Amino acid sequence: DFVFTGHAEYIGSRRNEFGGKVAHWVLAQPQLRWDAGKALWGRGGQFLLGIEYQFWQNKLGDPGTDERAAQLLLVVGH
Repeated sequence: DFVFTGHAEYIGSRRNEFGGKVAHWVLAQPQLRWDAGKALWGRGGQFLLGIEYQFWQNKLGDPGTDERAAQLLLVVGH
């Protein structure tokens, strides 16, 4: 069994408490998970393996600080 899940957010540009401009940012973290516990031991939802891709444009509102990373994912006791 496979599950596609994740998180995405958009925060618009604004002014901070000192009047400085904070750029918009986009953060997306899609995940593809495989229920390894179900396939190997017949215990679904207990041990999932997968990958996650993190895309963060203008990290924390700082223009030009983009981040992209592929990550391994392990979920235990889901």
